Order: sequence, then structure tokens, then C-alpha cells
Amino acid sequence: MIPFHNRRFGQSLEDDKAEARVRAIEDFLSTLRIAAEQEASSLANGGNLGGGAATLPPPPPPPTTLAGDVSGMATATTVNRIQNIPIAAPTSAEDEKAVVYDHGTVALVYRTFTTMTLLGAWTQADISALGAADAEIANACAGDTNLANVMPAAGFLESISVKLSGDVGAAGNDLVVSVYINGVVSTLTASVVGGAGTEVEAVATVTPIAFAVSDDITVQAKKVGTPAAVRAAVQVWGRFAG
Repeated sequence: MIPFHNRRFGQSLEDDKAEARVRAIEDFLSTLRIAAEQEASSLANGGNLGGGAATLPPPPPPPTTLAGDVSGMATATTVNRIQNIPIAAPTSAEDEKAVVYDHGTVALVYRTFTTMTLLGAWTQADISALGAADAEIANACAGDTNLANVMPAAGFLESISVKLSGDVGAAGNDLVVSVYINGVVSTLTASVVGGAGTEVEAVATVTPIAFAVSDDITVQAKKVGTPAAVRAAVQVWGRFAG
């Protein structure tokens, strides 16, 4: 058998293969181009890569500036007031102090926290023996003499309590007790007021009244009407400044 050999025919087969490879590459590139165009169209219409709705982060909130009791940016605020009552920023001088309300200045201030201290005790053996004007009563801390209590440090008068050994009497018969600083009457006063019941005590509290070191504290009392012949015990309370 005579072998078949045709150079032109063999060359034609190689050309066909090359053309097929070129067409395959062109088809692949065309597919990529179409896919890219589709993705671009999806993004332009709010989609994301791979299809579906776009997931965009929410915009940041606008900066917030506070006013009133608290002022400044929301991330760096300053407390200026509490319930519209002014308060100053503390300094090292306020270490270990508490914030208290000062009615006189209508402000929150820093003070050393202490419990109330008994500043003195006074007695009157028979309140019916008192007159209609203030008169000093006996200092129980000084052997029932009319000596003043000398304050060892500065501080504040805050409260007074009065206790009787029996009923003060009917309406119109009262006992009035007042605290004096250096012989001057203060606003710290209490009254046991007569009535139909049994009235044997009274307690009064005031806005703290300042006193200085070495100030004399005394108690004076007077009667209204004709109170019963009963004994009175008086205690004065306050605190020393920190």
C-alpha cells in the first residue's frame, strides 16, 4: 500500500486547530466582558458584587451639643448644675468633702461631712417662774449656772430640742426657747405650745448658722401666758467646720 502524504492537507489541519483556539479565547473574553457589564449595571442600580441589595454602612450621626444642667459635646460633657442648682468644678481643696445644698447662696457647695454634735445642754427648773422677756437659763454643763459654752472651733448651729417633765398647759400657755451667740439672739428657736393634748416637747432645725472659734453660746427662755410649773431640758446641736 502506498502511504498517503499531502503536505498541503496537513498544513490545513494545523491551521484549523489554531483558528479554533483563537475562537475559544475570543468567546471566553466575550463572556468576561458581558459579566463585567452586568456587574457594573448592578452596582449602578444599588446592587453589590455577586448580585443582591447593596449593604451600605449607616451615615454617622451629627455631633450633639448639650445645654442646661449638662453642657458641651456629647462625648465631653461638663456638669454645670444639678436640678438647675449651680455647682462648681471641684479642686484639690475639695478632697474628702461632700456636696451639700446651701439655701443662703442657692448653690451646691463642698463641705466636710460630719454628724451633728451636741454643743451644749441647758435646764430650767420651773418654767412658770420665767418672765415674758428672754432670760438666760442654767447651763447643765456648768453646774446649772448661767455660764456660756465657749466654742472650741468654728462651726454651725443647726438644731434645738426641748423636753418638759410634764404638759406645758392649755392653749395660750407656751414656752419659747432661743439660742444666743455672743449675747445676740439667733434664728434658732423652739416653742412648746399649749393645747388640748399633752404638749411636752419641741424640735426645730434651721439653715446652718455660723459661729466662730471662741464664740459664746447661751440659751434664753420666756413664757407666754401661765405655763405649768414643770422642768425643761434644752439641747443645742450643730457641727464644727472641717
